Amino acid sequence: MQLDYALPPQAATQLQTGAYQIVAVFEVPAGLSLPAEHWRGRVISRPVTVNITAAPAQPTTANQASTNLQRAEFFASTSDWNNALQAAQTALAANPQLIRAHIVVGEAKEALGDLSGARDAFVTARQLFGQQHPNSSEAPEYLDVKINELNQRLGIR
Repeated sequence: MQLDYALPPQAATQLQTGAYQIVAVFEVPAGLSLPAEHWRGRVISRPVTVNITAAPAQPTTANQASTNLQRAEFFASTSDWNNALQAAQTALAANPQLIRAHIVVGEAKEALGDLSGARDAFVTARQLFGQQHPNSSEAPEYLDVKINELNQRLGIR
């Protein structure tokens, strides 16, 4: 199981610089009406230190691409497809080789009804994967599935 937690970009900019310790707590209260075979209890992770630093005054192109890709992924996780698309396209303007940004563009365009544009973004991501990982023994299954699915929906053989 994976749980992702993200702050909206506006909230993240309000964080003070410094070192923060974070723990994850997973708890199923004893009084909860669950079948007897289900686990109950409390588990606490080991602390993890997260360092918050100020953004560079003059961010590099790589920093800009990374920041915009993170924004795109945040907006995609909340199904805010217009903002996800805009942030992913901004990341690609800084670095057109970002496979994950092309995937977010594809997901956003599909959600917004632009099936042809979505297919094109997934095809580009698939091509970049082949270029960047020529010796990979595993195909990017997600991309292959999305391309095939969109081909069917668009009537492309």
